[in-house]
Amino acid sequence: PLALGLTRVFEDCWKSARSHYGGTSRDPLTAAQSRVNYLRNNPADTTFLMGHMKEAEALLASTGFRPQGARIRHHRLISMLSENPGRRFDPMPDTILERFIELSKTASRIQYYSLYPAQNPDDQRLVQALTAAAQRGAKVELITNSLQSSRNLDSSVWPYDAGIPTQLKLARAGVKVHQWVPSPELDFMHQKMAILGNHVLFGSHNFNGSSSYSYDGVELDLESPALADYLSARFDAETRAHTRPATVAFLADQAKRYATGIFMSDWLLGLY
Repeated sequence: PLALGLTRVFEDCWKSARSHYGGTSRDPLTAAQSRVNYLRNNPADTTFLMGHMKEAEALLASTGFRPQGARIRHHRLISMLSENPGRRFDPMPDTILERFIELSKTASRIQYYSLYPAQNPDDQRLVQALTAAAQRGAKVELITNSLQSSRNLDSSVWPYDAGIPTQLKLARAGVKVHQWVPSPELDFMHQKMAILGNHVLFGSHNFNGSSSYSYDGVELDLESPALADYLSARFDAETRAHTRPATVAFLADQAKRYATGIFMSDWLLGLY
């Protein structure tokens, strides 16, 4: 009943034009500011979105769903700024990402999915935390999208290209990077889950800086060795069935392709 109720709330919100708002800037801070400005100027849409969030929270509260060691974590960025018109826009502490980094310090295994690892300041903090974990001998793995699956998400593939330097840093640090291979059943990867030791985080966060700077987020934080083991085995199975390894050599080549594209774009724009 809880899953069905949350699915209904999400579908109702997602299918409404009111939930798709803001600018199209590739800079996450600019895009977030556009969303804030939009909601400040459209209070009916703000009420609509906040109503759905409160309905979801009420559903969770009504079921008494509190397994041992579970917490619900919120990252309120857009709603907080929208409800406080005079507040200056700045990046805010992301409690979900902070929890990920905190757990990574002691976890013996870290397996997570990320739509795109980006190059925002919070992404680099993640890189530092995952590098430290790999260097102390933890098993650290990432599943993210490949160039091919990225085309099914955004034909320009700029989010993939922009994240290649971060993927390369992780691979050089000893993190196993796996890229999703599209199939007729699953043409791109959009899972949002992390296994850190005996903890599992899952919800709306993509575990990247774009989620920190551009959206509200809610995450379920569970401590359960049995669940972590089960999902870790599933992660391993998906790695074998749906991904290919992104080696340092492969990612270095991808980085060169991206850098060449940027150079040619700048050169052509200069001619224009």
